[in-house]
Amino acid sequence: MHYSNHLPVHQCHILFFTTFLRSCYQPVGRYERVINSTTFITLVNNVALLLAMGVLYDAFSLRRSRLSFWTKCVAGLLIGLIGITIMSMPLSLVSGVIIDARSILLSVSGLFFGVIPSVIAAVMTICFRLFEGGQGALAGVLIIPVSVMIGLFFRWRHQVNVGDDISIKWNELYVMGVVVHSGMMLCLTVLPNAAYKEVLNGIFLPVMFLFPLATVALGVLLSHQFERRKTVQALRESEHRSALSMQKLEATFAAIPDLLFEMDINGRYYACHTASKDDLVAPEEELLGNTVFDVMPYESAAKVIEALRVAQKENVSRGVQVFLPIGDRDGEFELSVSKKQAVGGQPERFIVLSRDISERKKSRARVTYSRDSI
Repeated sequence: MHYSNHLPVHQCHILFFTTFLRSCYQPVGRYERVINSTTFITLVNNVALLLAMGVLYDAFSLRRSRLSFWTKCVAGLLIGLIGITIMSMPLSLVSGVIIDARSILLSVSGLFFGVIPSVIAAVMTICFRLFEGGQGALAGVLIIPVSVMIGLFFRWRHQVNVGDDISIKWNELYVMGVVVHSGMMLCLTVLPNAAYKEVLNGIFLPVMFLFPLATVALGVLLSHQFERRKTVQALRESEHRSALSMQKLEATFAAIPDLLFEMDINGRYYACHTASKDDLVAPEEELLGNTVFDVMPYESAAKVIEALRVAQKENVSRGVQVFLPIGDRDGEFELSVSKKQAVGGQPERFIVLSRDISERKKSRARVTYSRDSI
């Protein structure tokens, strides 16, 4: 049978992952430690522990945009504890040399948490690595500041290009993961030659494959949490602004002695504001949903409709006067109508301000009568 030398891209990916997973459980000659089941499970457990950092980031950054100094210190202590926990479950291929996911933790810490938490976590993990000792202690210690500095560099680079917001794309995270773990491989060169070769043969493929992907996964998780934090913060600010606007509007309404209504072009009531319920032509519950023809004399209702139609054409209408029976008296009111801006295809609405001019008219009548009498 003849097979083509060129496979479709998705088949290449499947073949690669199949080969990789098979190697997790099958020895491959003199490099049988490339990635056996113990290696794979240990590294996966290390990576799984990093999810705790996602919870930590959510707890410390969702509530506020700027953390206090002491909060950063607490965050650094918790990151350091996560790092020590990760280092307590290492992969050891050579006596005194341990491999774990601290490089992912500390680089992502530098990227998302900044200097203070990352430095505290780095000091804690360095002390723990020195306590463990072994021929790989120097290499293990070097990996820690290198990882932090690379994370901080990518944080600085992203802030210079984008701003303070740490919302980073997956490809940038992958590049950072490759750079961090290339630096990790360089740090391992301080090992004795025989130990270096054995460690390199044992971890190069799994580390350079799994750890950059784990960096992407953790970074994307934190980045999504950051986006959620921004959305929640924006909603809170919007709600606060809306509440302030409503308070100002209510205060403005309370200071207006006139009647204020919202109507459509047919004179149907949709909202009502008054300082005194006794000034209404009918109770508020009877006004809302009904038209002016339902609650007013026909002649007065027709004048209201006339004012609404003028406002529909000219955006505003002033000076229309109507007579209305208010309780046990007849009142005379002057209307000012303004057309509201329609939003999203909503029907036209109008704000109608009704000023009671009954006393003013009576005063003028008295003055005119007095003049005529004189």
